[in-house]
Formats: sequence, structure tokens, C-alpha cells
Amino acid sequence: MSDRQLGEGWWLASDGKWYPPQSRPGAPAPPPTNTPTSPEHDPYGQTSGIVLPRTYVSYGLTGTLAGIVIAAAALSGVAAILFVRAWLLAQDDASSFGEIVEVWDAALAVAGFYFMAFIVGAVLLLIWLNVAYKAAQSRGALERKWGSGWAVGAWFIPFANLVIPKLVVNEVDRMSAPDLIEPIGATWRTMPRLSYSDLWWALYIIGILATTFADPGLESSFDYFAVYAFGHACIAASGGFMAATVLTIGKRLREDLPSAFGAPIS
Repeated sequence: MSDRQLGEGWWLASDGKWYPPQSRPGAPAPPPTNTPTSPEHDPYGQTSGIVLPRTYVSYGLTGTLAGIVIAAAALSGVAAILFVRAWLLAQDDASSFGEIVEVWDAALAVAGFYFMAFIVGAVLLLIWLNVAYKAAQSRGALERKWGSGWAVGAWFIPFANLVIPKLVVNEVDRMSAPDLIEPIGATWRTMPRLSYSDLWWALYIIGILATTFADPGLESSFDYFAVYAFGHACIAASGGFMAATVLTIGKRLREDLPSAFGAPIS
């Protein structure tokens, strides 16, 4: 500080004193440009800057689910045949009521075993679909409408469970398309879905509705036997298409294992 300028760069302050250059107040420093900013709140992990860890669907889970589905479909098919047999006996005047009841009881027994397989398959499907959605999502998929939580929760919403689970399956199907290059971004939305996935769902809905609203009791019209047989036949066919869908998507989302020569096994 001085009463007069002592050199170049000295500056006059408001108190009438001269100060050296190094004491001149400068403009505030601009914020550093390389400081990372916090990502926006994104509970679904769809921010493009977030890379989710890559996950896969195990062969064991996919194979077990497909096996249970095929077994349930076979049992439903046998039940359908027995219900048709009971209906044909009811149309034959030469058949006794005892013969009808015998075939009817056999059909109910097989339908009971089908229902047990159905319950096991339903639980495995919830687990598999949740894992499959996460695996497909981890390919870097953006602009998703549903999520892994919907893969489970959608099945427990009355009436909505006739539509939303299939929409979730459609997203998993498209996100798992083998032609996509990771990270897949939003390009998965243009991928076609499996045709037999649609057949699975359509036949499943028809079969469930037929077996739910038909009353095949012995006290009612024997024509209900035919409706019940039709419902079980649809369920049996849907099981085959469902198994094909599960196996296809599961193969797409399964991690390639190295061979003895170091190359991945396709």
C-alpha cells in the first residue's frame, strides 16, 4: 500500500491508496468444466449415461420352465381327449350313465394333475420373466414402457393380467432380438416379435375363458363337456407355443460359454 503509484500494474483503491498488482481483486473463477455432475433421478435406469451390469438367463431356469410347461400341456391334452370321450358317450344312447361317470372321473383326475403342474409352471414363469426382463434391459435398452417389476406384478391385477403380461413379454422378446448391436438403445422397438408368442397368448386366453365359464358338471348339459374339452385343447396347444417362446428368448439371453478352443459356443 502506498500514497502514490510505485510501478506498472499498481492500482488505486476507493480509500485513495495505491496497491500492488498481486492484491488486485479478480473476477470469480469460472466453475471447472471437467467436474462430473450428478445424474438426474432415474429410478428405471434409462439414463443414457448409466451402464447397467450385463446379466443373463441361466440355461437351467429356462430348461426347467420349458419342461414343466410341456408336461402341463401334455396333461391338458389328455384331459381334453377324455372330456371329448365323455361327451361322445353322452351322445350315444347305448352308453350307460356309469360309463360316462367313469370317463368323467378320469378326465377330472388328469385335469387335477394339470392344475398342479400349472401352479409350478406359473411360479417358475414369474421368476424366469423377471430375470429375462433384467437380462434384456441390461443390453442397454432405452425407452422401455414396462419393467422387471411388471413381469411379476401384472399377473395379479384382475383383467389387466389378460393384457399387460403379454406386453411385458413383447418387450423382452424385442429387446432380446439377436440382430441388435449392444448397447441396443431404442432400436429394439423396431424389432418384430415372435409369431408363436402371439399364438401362445391367444390360445391361452381362449382356453382359460372356456374352462372358466364352462360348467361341465354332471347335473348340467353334457354339451359343456365339449366346451371344456375345447378349452383344454387350446391350453395344450398354447403350452407348446409358450415352450418355444421361452426356449427362444432364453437362448438369446443366455451367456455364451467358451469352448475348449476359446471360441464362444453359439
